[in-house]
Amino acid sequence: MRELKKIPFLHLPTPLEHLPRLSEKLGIQLWMKRDDLTGLGMGGNKLRKLEYLLYDAKQQGATRLLTVGGAQTNHGRLTAAVAAKYGLKCTIACIDDYPGEVSANLLLDRIMGAQVVIKKDGGRPEAEQYDELLQKLSQRYEAEGEKVYCIPMGGSNLVGMCGYRECAQEIDAQAKQLGLGNARLVCAVGSIGTYMGLYCGAFASIMRKFAASWNWSRESSRIFRLKRAIPGADTTTLASRCGKRFTRWPARRPSCWIRAIRERPLQECRR
Repeated sequence: MRELKKIPFLHLPTPLEHLPRLSEKLGIQLWMKRDDLTGLGMGGNKLRKLEYLLYDAKQQGATRLLTVGGAQTNHGRLTAAVAAKYGLKCTIACIDDYPGEVSANLLLDRIMGAQVVIKKDGGRPEAEQYDELLQKLSQRYEAEGEKVYCIPMGGSNLVGMCGYRECAQEIDAQAKQLGLGNARLVCAVGSIGTYMGLYCGAFASIMRKFAASWNWSRESSRIFRLKRAIPGADTTTLASRCGKRFTRWPARRPSCWIRAIRERPLQECRR
């Protein structure tokens, strides 16, 4: 994977904290990477991605960040926070029902100056609806003289995943300092960018053979089954190639990664 630059604005490294009571209950030694302490906009994992995405947006002369998510998206809230800090405009496009009141993340989005566009689900495939909505919004903003930078759902593309490739290296250094060898890295999965970044970073660490995931996304679970069916797949190469198909519109879901892998001969997926 090529080295990409970022605009650093987080409080790093975040702690790797031992959880003694839960460790005792589960019968394991459990440590938690405290990326809730990253700082900006109440913290969260999306901020590591946004350091890289912000640099890319600035390099392209963007005046507005355009991203997607549910009406109460955490990623949208953090994108709004980053935009406010660095003098950019922000729009969050949602295919969702109006929650009935301006509260929680929706309220915070507005306080930080973001525009939130909520479109009721029309029953068509979500990706089609997002593509259509984002194209309309981009054309409108560009007609007004703005330069729009699209950020995928969850910040999950090749640029964004570099934040968690870096995080894996950070975890590796902390684990070595704490004497934690033969560790298993467990990661929740939604838009797959955090997992892919960690997986690529863990390949060069003491956790290389112990990356695992707990996933709630049906499409995400398919990619892990596929990965197990291709032993030794070079995930860095896969991520690079898939990322090209994962960047134009934020609506792209993990299925795009899956399709891109399936379209490559298996020999291209090996080191």
